[in-house]
Amino acid sequence: MVLGLQPAWELDVQAIRAAQRRAAMRWHPDRVTDPAGRAEASARVAQVNEAATRLLDPLTRAQALLDRSAPAPRPPEPRPRPDFLMSMMRVREALDAGGSERAEALAELELIEHAARRDTAEYLASLRPADAAGWIAAAEAVGRLRAVLRAREAMHG
Repeated sequence: MVLGLQPAWELDVQAIRAAQRRAAMRWHPDRVTDPAGRAEASARVAQVNEAATRLLDPLTRAQALLDRSAPAPRPPEPRPRPDFLMSMMRVREALDAGGSERAEALAELELIEHAARRDTAEYLASLRPADAAGWIAAAEAVGRLRAVLRAREAMHG
């Protein structure tokens, strides 16, 4: 907890940035006069910035929560459900086709993303230690969200 925030999926960007500023001010190298202390402070500020970057990315944040709460032994990451794979294939084909199908595909992708975000939030919030079934459900939802966000990235660039 480099930033002092509780581990959670639902984190506000402003809260992350505020925690980053507080921690960076606390550890800023300009506040230290001796060279050894300054080096340590620089390393801490780098950790603060890295932690903020990880928390600002929803997939990295979700993966960190999964890693943190994985049961032992850790189950394998679940494969995407066939209905999800078919939906994504249909969307990608329609996006590639262009024309009027593209608008419908974008609307469907929006619905798929909304469901993946909702499920990710629900399952990550309900994770409990040693709950393999809950962890698998959360990992599956995160996997769907990852696939949707990758599809969006592919569309834009």
